[in-house]
Amino acid sequence: MDKKYLNLAEHKPFVAGESEHTPTIHLVEKLDRRANISDTDKGKELLEQISDLRELLAAYRSGEIKESGR
Repeated sequence: MDKKYLNLAEHKPFVAGESEHTPTIHLVEKLDRRANISDTDKGKELLEQISDLRELLAAYRSGEIKESGR
């Protein structure tokens, strides 16, 4: 099985005249699968908002909710 990795990049301060600006990579964790935004708390919150908006759209389309006058 192909493992995915969670890495942190350590960047050094920029120094004019230096040619090497490559960050140092630190392996933090090996994962069984690629991490997705939906795996995070914020991702779960966004999925709930998407679900709520889809329900709202369906209610408008069915006429259950009327658009308010402006």
